[in-house]
Amino acid sequence: MDYKTGTLVEFRSRPWVVQQSSDKDLLVIKPLGGTDAETIGLYKPLYGDKLDSTVSSYNFRKPSPEDVGVNSYPEAARILYNACRLSFRDVAGPFQCLGKLSFEPRPYQMVPLILALKHKLIRLLISDDVGIGKTLESLLITKELLDRREIQRFAVICLPHLCEQWQNEIRDKFGLEAEIIRSSTISRLEKNMRANQSVFRDIPFQIISIDYIKSSDRKPMFLQHCPEFIIVDEAHTCAKPKGANKGQQLRHSLLSDLANTERHIVLLTATPHSGNSEEFQSVIGLLKPEFRNFTLENAKQREELSHYFIQRRRADVKPYVGDDIIFPSRVQFDATYALSEQYHALLMDIIDYVREGVKIARTLGKVKQRYIYWDLLALIRGVMSSPEAGISMLQNKIAKRSNDSEDVAEDEEKTYKFNDALKDGLLGDDVLPESYEKSSNSEKTKFRSFITRLREIKENKQDNKISELAKNVEFALNSNYNPIVFCQYIQTAEYCKDYITKYLSSDKRYKDVAIEVVTSRLTDEDRKMKIDELSRSPRHVLVCTDCLSEGVNLQTGFNSIIHYDLPWNPNRMEQRNGRIDRFGQTEKEVAIFTLFDEDTNPVDKIIMKVLYRKQNQIRKSLGIYIPIADNDSSLMESIMEEIIVLDTKKNLIHQPTLFDMDEFKETTEEHDKRIQRAVEIEKKSHTYFAHNTKAMDPTRLVESLNEAKKVIGDIYDTRDFVIGELRHAGVNVKTDNMPLCYSFQFVELEENLKPYFLRASDKKGMVRISFTSPTPKNYMYIGRNHVFVEDLSRAVVNDTINGGDLGACRGMVIQTDKVQTVTTVLLMRVRSVISEAKHSDRQLVGEEMIFLGYKGKVENHDFLPEEECRSLFLESQATGDIDLVTQRNTFKRRLEWVADETTLRRHTDDIATERANNLVRSFAQYRTYLSEAEYQVVRPVLPMDVIAAFVYMPKVPQL
Repeated sequence: MDYKTGTLVEFRSRPWVVQQSSDKDLLVIKPLGGTDAETIGLYKPLYGDKLDSTVSSYNFRKPSPEDVGVNSYPEAARILYNACRLSFRDVAGPFQCLGKLSFEPRPYQMVPLILALKHKLIRLLISDDVGIGKTLESLLITKELLDRREIQRFAVICLPHLCEQWQNEIRDKFGLEAEIIRSSTISRLEKNMRANQSVFRDIPFQIISIDYIKSSDRKPMFLQHCPEFIIVDEAHTCAKPKGANKGQQLRHSLLSDLANTERHIVLLTATPHSGNSEEFQSVIGLLKPEFRNFTLENAKQREELSHYFIQRRRADVKPYVGDDIIFPSRVQFDATYALSEQYHALLMDIIDYVREGVKIARTLGKVKQRYIYWDLLALIRGVMSSPEAGISMLQNKIAKRSNDSEDVAEDEEKTYKFNDALKDGLLGDDVLPESYEKSSNSEKTKFRSFITRLREIKENKQDNKISELAKNVEFALNSNYNPIVFCQYIQTAEYCKDYITKYLSSDKRYKDVAIEVVTSRLTDEDRKMKIDELSRSPRHVLVCTDCLSEGVNLQTGFNSIIHYDLPWNPNRMEQRNGRIDRFGQTEKEVAIFTLFDEDTNPVDKIIMKVLYRKQNQIRKSLGIYIPIADNDSSLMESIMEEIIVLDTKKNLIHQPTLFDMDEFKETTEEHDKRIQRAVEIEKKSHTYFAHNTKAMDPTRLVESLNEAKKVIGDIYDTRDFVIGELRHAGVNVKTDNMPLCYSFQFVELEENLKPYFLRASDKKGMVRISFTSPTPKNYMYIGRNHVFVEDLSRAVVNDTINGGDLGACRGMVIQTDKVQTVTTVLLMRVRSVISEAKHSDRQLVGEEMIFLGYKGKVENHDFLPEEECRSLFLESQATGDIDLVTQRNTFKRRLEWVADETTLRRHTDDIATERANNLVRSFAQYRTYLSEAEYQVVRPVLPMDVIAAFVYMPKVPQL
């Protein structure tokens, strides 16, 4: 027997919905209210003549008088209503994915989805500010395409340390299990593959380390078998500016090869244009080859690019959120200190040594000069960071045996990248750079003297910077902050952790404070485990390096940042702040502490003057952040020039410059001009790529999302359903003092419920649950797609219709003062088959719940508007008593017509058809946004299912 898409069948004593099948020999069915994972296919030839006896039309049992009296009270009716909506997964509406999300997307997060759906081949660059939610936005696009069946697989390409974060986000928010593919997992994955399988072809959802896949021996296999949809995180790390190092070249080559295929690609980065046009063009060229020659100065080119590029700051999303506060406010603290006399004297002597080294370097070739300059500059950074880092760096210089770079060609055309030989500078590497030059005996003697002085500074407690850090950590803890301390080097981080531990251990008020250090010495998995464990402590301090400054989400466990070392690029500072100042931070404010010394430390003074003062001024006046290229050597040269020309005795400029090379001629004034040009670029970029209300009206998005909530339920419906059922099961659920947060004792749960909450139980057996996202610390998030909600809602619906312990109210007759005449309200489930206008062979099934109400007899067709029905259903309370016999007789008399399918269809088919037409109108709303190949043909599956029926009687006047 052939069943049409959307019809109900019975298989293994359970109702199933027939799904579209591209194979005429395959009957594809999904459990009614079930998930995609439960979808199965029945191969018809295998069953032969027995198929008709195995699969049959499902006779949906309609409400009867016997249902009246079974939990017949309004609260139980509302439980059924919420259970039905929360069990829906296939939404009948323009956005198919909304019923399968574990969170409620904000309207502004839907804009990239709309932009992506305009393209047959999706190429999109999402460059929203740090913390707005680029991850969720890209995954919304992915999930929508999966649910439309336009793709079957996807891959996320990211930095190695971000793999677990992506995996958790995909699982928790979208209910999908993705596999991580990198060096540490590939052996296990390949063992589970058959001989003819490939991890890149046969694992549907992949998270791949870019540094694993970029190599020439792995890339060809990946390109051959990779999924149809690709997300690239931190895409700016794959740019290819002039003189890019080998790692950047391989990354860019991988993406260039992907861009030459017919695959959907979404690029993510918070810093698409860092002032380097060539780097920016190499990124946008991945969207379309002709974009490689585009400039922001060309209005026509900007307009064309705007269809592929979205860039918004926090101010841009305000129209989409209204009064809803989703980002914390920053509280800035300047933690100033003064170098001790001994530390200041040592720093001045090292600067003197560096100045002499520069004079010598001037007699050498151009390329060697550069390397020596940065070698000397790195020494200053190490000594400034901490005694431990300075000692290690000086020991490296003493131990240097040969110059590995002597064969550098003098005519080599390259721009020095600070992460090449020195592994330092502007990027997030926390390993001390190796020395470039072999030291002479006299230099080694001087270095040993420096080491001795650094050890004395440490032992004699003459490091005022570390003592100031300890005071600020103490202040942060006393102010209810859990801080992250960011350092430049591994040695500095470990030094800070030891000092803070000793400082706090002397005071019993801090005995409950946990302190940990995380650096690149730990694997990605170990970093995550340590951070998760630390976050569970009531009060905690994390000391780390910039290995955690990019891409990692730390907002759930921390609400304060302390910058111990000033990064020499404001990008790094902003990336650090973005770990806690982002979407998902539950605190209303976060604290940012910046340690610096402008009085006795000339280097800090220069960094603040050249970089941070200007950036802060721009941020305050324009509300935007100006990124600076990570490999901006001219910026580093500007900083070094300022340092070298200092008079180390008087801290005064005594000569214009020590450099006579053209590339070292940038003065502070010229740097300011360059920053101003970057400001203009950023203003233009946001103007053309923000996609504000002129391009996409947020009102439409809000209306669509609200309509979806009516169909599938919102967080309040989820809350009411779960809490109501827990209390019905005898659990003493307490309301906590945070919105939508509750707690109860684990031991009060029935045995069949305990597995759902095992992970949420703390050491004292207390379970804390929250229905809001972002979720407060130590609470388990319960969304509509949580496995407990899924199982419970389906069980309530099934037990109500077929009889069972969890059955709710399916039939009710009550007397109420809400009506003046007898009014009947039906709860109806309507399924619609949605197909493309141009591709009728691609069909989806959508479900929704509607109210159908009428006054008096149904034959009069005195139907009520649905909103009036909903209001009557939700707000009515019994104002009088009616005996059970009278209730059942009234129910039978008023609803006899429902039992006869012909009569039922005569009165309700037109309503189902109107719902289908309403869906067509909903799709039409987005025709100005979406492509012509949009789903817009809707056919209702008739008759509609009658889930429940309620009769409201007017109050009888008292004689």
